[in-house]
Amino acid sequence: MSRSKKSCKAIRLIGIDPGGSFTGYCVLQASNALLKYIDSGVWDFTDNRHESSGMKLYRLERYLLNLIKQSSNFRTFLAFEKIRFHGENNGVDAPQVYGEVTGTIKKVCHEYEIEHRGIHLSTARKIATGHGNIGKPEAREFLEDLFDVRLDHGDKKVRKKIKKAFDESDAGIITLAFAKDLGWDVQER
Repeated sequence: MSRSKKSCKAIRLIGIDPGGSFTGYCVLQASNALLKYIDSGVWDFTDNRHESSGMKLYRLERYLLNLIKQSSNFRTFLAFEKIRFHGENNGVDAPQVYGEVTGTIKKVCHEYEIEHRGIHLSTARKIATGHGNIGKPEAREFLEDLFDVRLDHGDKKVRKKIKKAFDESDAGIITLAFAKDLGWDVQER
């Protein structure tokens, strides 16, 4: 993976797949004409009977700040999934939770002067892989092959809860699309 302009300062790209119960993230680093996988995983925000919904947002903010601190020596960009429509079966909560989560992401980005934008997942898939209708398992496989990593949701407890979820790979696709949008060339091995 390379960038057309050889001389550039190292940057960090953070991708977020926002969700009410699980939020995927992916971090890529771009420097010396290379795009390199740094980290990815899933944050667990499932309901805890001892927490209010505000605590979920507080934890999200804390996790984001941790990623930003790890990227403090780099110019940092953040992309998140932009949702056009929540399906009829998602109820009233889905749009409200999405708004709270993206609002928290935007707040942190504004406070720390991090350039950020929302990207529709189908657009991200098309930019990253060339196919807008690629399925979640194929997107995950694409990322694993591209960066020679295994996306396994990180924490063991989280893996037990979400055996078939794809939040981590969706975050990776969003990050990869953002990298391409910023001018980084992504090529398969």
